[in-house]
Amino acid sequence: MDSNISMERETLATEIIYSPYESAQIISISKEEAINIEGVHSVITAEDIPGENNILGQYGKCRLFAEEQVEYRGQILAVILAENSEIAKEAVPFVFVEYKPLPPVSDIEEAVNFNSVHESLKEYESTSEAVNSDKLNYVKTSQTIPDYNLEKVQENVIVEPNNEGGITINKNNFDLVIYESSLNILLSLESDKIFFKPSDDQPSPLPFDLIDLSICGIASLCALISKKKVSVSSCCSKIGAKRVGHGCIELVSTIGYGADGKIGSVKSRMKLDCGSQSGMSGLLWLGFCNVVKQLNHCSIFDLLCDRCKTNEVPNGSNTYDGAWLGLLVLEETFHQIASKSSKTLSEVRSNNLNVDDSIEKLEPIYKEKKESIKEANYSDKSIKKGVNLIYLTTNCGLGSKGEGKNLSGAALTEVELDIRKKSIRLIYSNIIQHVDRSSSKNQQRAFAVASFILGLKKINVFDKGNSEDLIKKRPFTQIFPDELYCRAIPRNDYSLMIPYCLSLSAYFAICEAMGEFDREFSYNDLTHFSTYIDERG
Repeated sequence: MDSNISMERETLATEIIYSPYESAQIISISKEEAINIEGVHSVITAEDIPGENNILGQYGKCRLFAEEQVEYRGQILAVILAENSEIAKEAVPFVFVEYKPLPPVSDIEEAVNFNSVHESLKEYESTSEAVNSDKLNYVKTSQTIPDYNLEKVQENVIVEPNNEGGITINKNNFDLVIYESSLNILLSLESDKIFFKPSDDQPSPLPFDLIDLSICGIASLCALISKKKVSVSSCCSKIGAKRVGHGCIELVSTIGYGADGKIGSVKSRMKLDCGSQSGMSGLLWLGFCNVVKQLNHCSIFDLLCDRCKTNEVPNGSNTYDGAWLGLLVLEETFHQIASKSSKTLSEVRSNNLNVDDSIEKLEPIYKEKKESIKEANYSDKSIKKGVNLIYLTTNCGLGSKGEGKNLSGAALTEVELDIRKKSIRLIYSNIIQHVDRSSSKNQQRAFAVASFILGLKKINVFDKGNSEDLIKKRPFTQIFPDELYCRAIPRNDYSLMIPYCLSLSAYFAICEAMGEFDREFSYNDLTHFSTYIDERG
């Protein structure tokens, strides 16, 4: 056994010092007085990191500690390691940080005006059989997606040194691939030195988030340096940086299609608030491109993402939200093409996507429900229903060349809008997706439902007359349908990204129901709408 590793394995507590500024130069960090307090083991800053100060490993860029300059409010400056939490808290005022505040860049508009940008991301493909653009008709979609802040319970993270000169992490309900990559680079440790101790926790159906990863990184760094067991409390992140899924997104797409409804060209321009570093914006962009490029007759893809640099938390999103955006653009496009041509929505969709035969089982149910709600919508002027069937096919690989497998899914959702109760009620949802035949089908179904519900939390209702203006500030959350079905199609792979994105079926069902009213909803009407949940015994 390494004699430097304490046999007592006492657990050290931590207290994190965060920046109060959005932007500032760090003149100095003085920690000597704090270290001299009895019971304080050490005060760790960026200079103590043995590897690279990047918590995202190969998946992006985000500094774990501030270096030379503060980049957003709540950025980590230092971590106090002490014998207990009371001593750690007592030492906080004795870590002295001298700042020179700087003017922050707060949003996309300011970033554009000051040319504050990260490197742009581009995808351009044109086949030899590129269509004649003069022969195409065009539709345009425009979306503004606000900051998406994750709501997630943070649990304690405990890490201890092991006999192999590495660390053992006592928590394993997260994406081990991303966490291992992060710790490889941050700690300059090979994978065989990093162990994830089995626990009774089930793997999380939720996407990874940056705060979780940062807390794990801090605990791992402190354990490696101190050679003692370290616990990072769940409450430590509450006063730090906010949990950002992604920053504000402005997206404009122009799509060309022929007389047969087949899409021949796509031009998309995205402006993304990436924050102070690019974060995981590359994965969000990849998810978007992987969905859009499933159009099977499109010969021109002209896709550009301008990554705006602001003094916000770096982008903590992943392929889930990118695929969600891609599906939003495609479905809005299909709806517009159907309304401008003699094709039905189902015909437009099937003309442009390769849909698995097993996924089309929802078509007859959709047609039946479509007919049934006509009478209901005619009989009551205050209550209107909408139903939507949505398909998704995407590549789940993490490479830009589409090396992964194509996975598919479909969802059918029925909603009811009651103008008197100011409620939006989810009546029926039916999800179909591929599952991995080597794993428990029931468990995968449960995770698929959890991911679908999580996607519902992301949905916001858009003004029918101007899709760029949000008319509902509060997320569409805590909805569980009266009837919920989840069918599984055995394959060799599956992804929780599929049901997450398929939650958009609820958004388009809401849009359909809104269109059934004699008048358009006002801003005030929908701002005060709430979700309606039945009492269940």
